[in-house]
Amino acid sequence: MNRAYNEKTVVVPKTENNDRQKASRNLEYLAKLDRSFEQMERGEVITKSFNELEEMSR
Repeated sequence: MNRAYNEKTVVVPKTENNDRQKASRNLEYLAKLDRSFEQMERGEVITKSFNELEEMSR
């Protein structure tokens, strides 16, 4: 079968594909954490106590 633009098809076990998707999500999450830590180091955060957060939710 010919595919447009010489695209290749790869068949992998479902579990391997799931593992790759999980790893990709983990990398995205870690990148978000890195950005958050950088913001915290620059003082670009607002600190709230647990009680303050409870008050805000009412």
